[in-house]
Amino acid sequence: MLCDLNDIVGEYESDYLKQPHMKRIFAAFRAVPSSPVPEVQGIVSMVEAGESNLDYEAFSQQLAAVYKRYVVARFATLLRGEA
Repeated sequence: MLCDLNDIVGEYESDYLKQPHMKRIFAAFRAVPSSPVPEVQGIVSMVEAGESNLDYEAFSQQLAAVYKRYVVARFATLLRGEA
């Protein structure tokens, strides 16, 4: 869902909050009280604040950190045969 969130923000820019899929993404994140990726809540809050308040650089940095911490690390573990 973070990928979808990023795609919509990037594609629609100032109109991203008006997209129906974005509302469903926010609802899905709110429906789950906790996430195995604790950074998600902060990222979603940044996006929910609206385009005029969104720091795109901070948003991109947070997404990159999540990708590195969870995706890259997971594949590195698999490649080492540890999982």
